[in-house]
Amino acid sequence: MYLLYLDESGAHGGSPAYVLGGIAVHEQDVYHVQQRLETMLQAKLPDGFAAADFELHAQEIKSPKQGDPAARPPKPPSPWFQFDYRFRIDLLRGAYSAIGGYSCVNTQYPCAFFGAVVDRHYSDRKRRAYEEVLHRFDEMLGRLSRDGGPHERGIVIHDESTVEKNLQAWTQRWREVTDRIPGTLGHIVDVPFFADSKSSRMIQAADLVTFSLWRFYGLDRSDTTWIDGLWDRFDASDGHMHGLVHVNPRFRAGKCGCRPCQARIAPAISAAD
Repeated sequence: MYLLYLDESGAHGGSPAYVLGGIAVHEQDVYHVQQRLETMLQAKLPDGFAAADFELHAQEIKSPKQGDPAARPPKPPSPWFQFDYRFRIDLLRGAYSAIGGYSCVNTQYPCAFFGAVVDRHYSDRKRRAYEEVLHRFDEMLGRLSRDGGPHERGIVIHDESTVEKNLQAWTQRWREVTDRIPGTLGHIVDVPFFADSKSSRMIQAADLVTFSLWRFYGLDRSDTTWIDGLWDRFDASDGHMHGLVHVNPRFRAGKCGCRPCQARIAPAISAAD
């Protein structure tokens, strides 16, 4: 069984893009990824601090809120606010190294990142993002089976979100009929489940993936700090990236040079040759 953990960013109206990111791992790797993150965090925290008291939420680590004691009810500061900037950035780098450098227990069951970045000009950007990611995850499961591996099924686990009801309805539809993307979700066994990210290091890992995409695409590609070590971890086959898609008007005009857009162009060029 494969588990795809997802998180979102850019859901507010003024966002330049809607970003969905996540990590798919075989059931036997879940414990090891969680322990890798937990061990890293505990090793970097000063004596007297427990890793269990801290959530690996990338945006909060980078820019923790100082709280507002005058608010009603009072808003306490982020647990990360007590640490200086250099410490927090070093810890964040450790978290990215933990997921980017993870080696799966069994190479027959590879771990893979997934993501979709959909430009704000698309009114259905949320639905497009989930349709892209879920179909790409489903395609990976089918490909592993076609390549001689065991027939694996998948479950999707998402951070708590207001998209819950819509996503479950969309997924149920995509499991039964073809929509914008050809083919149904034949390997995902149920509608997505939702959980509190504070209780799941795996959802926190998905947050790290999403944050890296947001910093790259949401800031007009001004920050490659966090994505640079992750590009090669997105699902790929035969030298082509499948796990990440950038949906934007510039792609159709051949004016987007980002890696996933170039990966979508390359197969078409090869076919023409």
